[in-house]
Amino acid sequence: MSEFTSIAPTESAFRARTLSPKDMAASKEFGPIASWYKESCKKLPEMRVTMTPVKETKNAISNPAFFSYVNVDVTTPLKSWQQGGIMQRGDILPTTHGETITSHGSAILLVDRKGNTFVTVSQEPMAPARHRTAGGTLLDKSAPGAVEIHPVVRTPLQTSAEKLKRIIKNEHEGRAADSVMTNILYSLARDRNQTISDVVSSVPLSPSMTDGNRMQSDILYGTLSVTDKEAQEISKLAPSGHWTTPKELDALTVMGATNGTLNIARNISEAQRHMTKKRLF
Repeated sequence: MSEFTSIAPTESAFRARTLSPKDMAASKEFGPIASWYKESCKKLPEMRVTMTPVKETKNAISNPAFFSYVNVDVTTPLKSWQQGGIMQRGDILPTTHGETITSHGSAILLVDRKGNTFVTVSQEPMAPARHRTAGGTLLDKSAPGAVEIHPVVRTPLQTSAEKLKRIIKNEHEGRAADSVMTNILYSLARDRNQTISDVVSSVPLSPSMTDGNRMQSDILYGTLSVTDKEAQEISKLAPSGHWTTPKELDALTVMGATNGTLNIARNISEAQRHMTKKRLF
C-alpha cells in the first residue's frame, strides 16, 4: 500500500466516478453503445506488450519520481514492432466505495457560480514555441531580440500524483512543489473548515488516459465548484489568472492555446454532468 493511502483516510476517500460495462449494458440509453464497444473489442487481435526500462544516457534521462522511459515490444498475429514509451509514476488512492484506483496525476477545474472556469498561463517545455518581442508581441518565428517562450492555458489544479501527495502531506512541502495550487487548496480548506484532503476528496473524479500509444498515464479529472467569496480569494492568490466564460475558453481552445489536459478536463466535466442527470452516477 502506498503512502498516499495513509494520507487520504477512508472517511475522506476519493470519489471515483466511473461506469462499468454492466452499468452501461443495463441502461436503455447507453446499452447500444455498450454493445458496440463490446463487439468492437471482440474483433481486436491479440496484442502482447512487454516493457523494459531504458538505460540512462546523456540524451535520455528519466526521473523516477515522475516518469521513466521504456522500450515497448509489441506483438500481434499480423506484425511485431518496437517503439519508445513513457511511464508516469502512479500512486494508489482509496475511494468512498472501498475500492482503490491508481492515479498518475489529477486535473481539477475551478468553476464559479456563473459557470466561469479559472485558468492560468504557464509554460510546458513541449508546447509550441512562441517568440515575444520587447513590446510584448507574440511571433510564431524567432526574431532579433525576441524571447522564446512555451505558453499554455491550463487549470492551476493540474499536477502529478507525486506532487499532489506532497501538497496533501503538509503546506510547506506543497508550496515547494507547486505554490499556486497549494495556496488555492489550503485557502479553500480554511474557508470550509476542512482538511485539504477533504477538499480534494469532495470532488467526483473520473479517470481518463492521456495517451494510450506513447505514454502510460491515467489522469483523474473533476470539477470543484466555488462560492463567490472563494472565487474572489482565488483571484487574489493567483492574480495573473482569469475567470473565463465558456465561450472565451472555447476561443482559447480553438486558438490552440490550451493544453490537452484542460481540454480533456472540460470533456470529462460535461460527461459527468450528463451522467448525473441520467442518474447513472
